[in-house]
Amino acid sequence: MSDLNGTFPKSYTWPIRVTSFDADSRRRLKLSAILRYQQEAGELQLRSGGLPYERLYDDGIIFVTSRSRVRIKRWPLMAEELNLTTWHRENRGVQFYRSYQFADGSGQNVIEATTCFVIIDPVTHRLQRPKVFDRYGITIQPTRVPDVKDPEKIIVPSDLPHVDSRVIRYSDVDYNGHLNNTIYADLLGDYLPGGMEHQTISEFSINFTGEALEGEALDIRAGMAGDRAVVTGVGPKGPCFEAEALFVQDQ
Repeated sequence: MSDLNGTFPKSYTWPIRVTSFDADSRRRLKLSAILRYQQEAGELQLRSGGLPYERLYDDGIIFVTSRSRVRIKRWPLMAEELNLTTWHRENRGVQFYRSYQFADGSGQNVIEATTCFVIIDPVTHRLQRPKVFDRYGITIQPTRVPDVKDPEKIIVPSDLPHVDSRVIRYSDVDYNGHLNNTIYADLLGDYLPGGMEHQTISEFSINFTGEALEGEALDIRAGMAGDRAVVTGVGPKGPCFEAEALFVQDQ
């Protein structure tokens, strides 16, 4: 039985404003800022329902991002006010599915996304089954699905060219001691074939496959695969991420 006494909200809405430091040179919301806002919204929902990071950690639970997909219907601009709504959607196998919608002032969803998580034990780093989280009695909403396909396997061409060796620095690392998952979106933008300046991404996906620690170097490979841009990074211990992006024609 849950010890939260029915206080955990089914969804959580966070009013946000696109800050100047989260906007790019075209005054659009950065890719990494989208993921940062999503990450914070999920943390806020958990905290508002009595499950802050510290309690989950003490209970032997850390959520680790495994896959994420974001559909951008319209790019939010600097200083724009949005409502970001998130909810715990469902469990499939060892994966947790959390979804997100960014709505503008007229109530239209301009960004929709789903992220998959797994649970690891903070001490042993072993993968945990979802039942360790089920004890909190969190409501799932499997029929409440955003307007974006669920994250899935990214097909990576075998001949992607090497474009850089990216060293992980202090500013890249988060409280878990490894490259924060939102930084991978920066890497996608940094190494996007053709660059971000004259292209507009309509959808992007990132699969997180391994840890990258401060001081390690990632072998970055990038190229086009048909209409997809693909960017990957491999560290000393193996693959760390795979990302892809689709585009709309700039006006």
